[in-house]
Amino acid sequence: MTDSPETNGNPGINLSGRAADWPEALVRHLESQVLIEYFRSSRWFGGKRRAVQQVRLTCEVPGPWPAETRFFLAEVVYADFEREMYLMPLAVVSKVRLEHEVEGRPATMVTEVGSDDFVVDALGLPAFRAALLAVLNGAGGVDGGLWPAGEGLATVLAKGGEESRLMSVEQSNASIAVGSRLWLKVYRKLEPGLQVEVEMMDYLHQSGAFPHVPPVHGSLKLTSEQGDSTVAVLMEKVGHVGDGWASALTCLAAGFDELMASDAARAAKTERAFPLPMRRFLARARQLGGRTGELHGALAVSGTGNQAFTPEPWTAEDTLELQETTHLTVTRLLASLEDGATSLPEEWAPLVHEVLAGREALLGILDRPAAALVGGQKIRIHGDLHLAQVLDMAEDFVFIDFEGEPVLTMIERRGKRLPLKDVAGMLRSFHYAAAAALKGRPCEERAMLSEVAEAWAAEAGRAFLAGYREATCGANFLPESSLAFDAQLAILLLEKAAAEVQYELSYRPFWADIPLRAVCSLINPDETALSNSL
Repeated sequence: MTDSPETNGNPGINLSGRAADWPEALVRHLESQVLIEYFRSSRWFGGKRRAVQQVRLTCEVPGPWPAETRFFLAEVVYADFEREMYLMPLAVVSKVRLEHEVEGRPATMVTEVGSDDFVVDALGLPAFRAALLAVLNGAGGVDGGLWPAGEGLATVLAKGGEESRLMSVEQSNASIAVGSRLWLKVYRKLEPGLQVEVEMMDYLHQSGAFPHVPPVHGSLKLTSEQGDSTVAVLMEKVGHVGDGWASALTCLAAGFDELMASDAARAAKTERAFPLPMRRFLARARQLGGRTGELHGALAVSGTGNQAFTPEPWTAEDTLELQETTHLTVTRLLASLEDGATSLPEEWAPLVHEVLAGREALLGILDRPAAALVGGQKIRIHGDLHLAQVLDMAEDFVFIDFEGEPVLTMIERRGKRLPLKDVAGMLRSFHYAAAAALKGRPCEERAMLSEVAEAWAAEAGRAFLAGYREATCGANFLPESSLAFDAQLAILLLEKAAAEVQYELSYRPFWADIPLRAVCSLINPDETALSNSL
């Protein structure tokens, strides 16, 4: 759970219960004392690695908002003077309302003002969400502000129900359940132009080639000085038992329990005689691989007339660019480990040493001739695929969150890439799931189960790849040669694992051992791990 920033009341601001007044002194106090730290503590803020100079509440979005609410646009100014805009709806509430009405606490609690007033993220208030939905159904629009895009939204909302619930603020965006059938996703970062997720899902729905995505009913757009931006999308809620990540952890926990109860860990490690819950997920991993191949097939159709989705050849020039960017990522990782190795837990010293000693082997992955990696096509892809980006419907999967990597610009996310980038993301996710399941076990169990977990993750990867290759047999968007397939995938796995280490070192240092082990595995790869095992 994201921690809220320090909330020392400001004795210079006394609202005395007049929440609707929103004095200028309160806005200035938020800008000078509160918002930088609040943004840094919020999961949805994408600039945590950058030096923030200022956060300003630049303008208000007009609308039928409750009296105590102001819907601001917040401008983040970085030390290099680059700027980003974020949606920042704020409300002033009493302590009683904070405790009884505001959802999503403590992440939605911004600061305390005086002795009995609090500034909160207004998305946590049912009254503000009701006003937002009124704009979406066309009943509360105001010129120069938000406006709905989509046909039949009022009918859809009327059938779906008016009650709303804040599902999560622990993501890069906010998720709001609307009635029992609908889901409103609010994009925190203001990005002018076409929202890549809306574009992707519209394309898939219109083509009819891939039904495993939630139906989209419409969106909410904002006209501002930056142009028109999509700030929210309304989707059908899909019945599911959890996301793929939760399902994997559940199966692993049950399997680990069985292994510890029967003392069968050695057989599972050496003979891959996994308990039934773990074997069940391996079958699901193969199914997920097939669905991922079908998704790529739907995104690689030629002759649609839509240039944004027309496949393009993967050339030697593309290969050189990939090798150069991955080389930069790896060298930055090695420099970070050299500079900060002493700050990591002592038990990880062998991992760090192995990575640093394997510099030549890692960079050697990038030294293959470009001709050895040419083949296939670059297409539109999911862009940030992992187990938490698929919903488990018990018998099938539905793919969600087509935004791409949050650290990229919208233009970069709309770019065409190797489809194996999605494959690499999912393969890494299996290893993360296995390691995460271990972290919750007692120390002595972790020692007994660690090799079992690694064996299961590798087997899940093989099952996923088998399903993927079966679904994409003969596809033009993949290299014909298994050697080129493996070479492309190896680079993308290295790129992914190196980026993961950097992320974990910055935000979750005690998880950095997971991607470090992945980098080590690429130094001494299992020659049967990829195509040769299929």
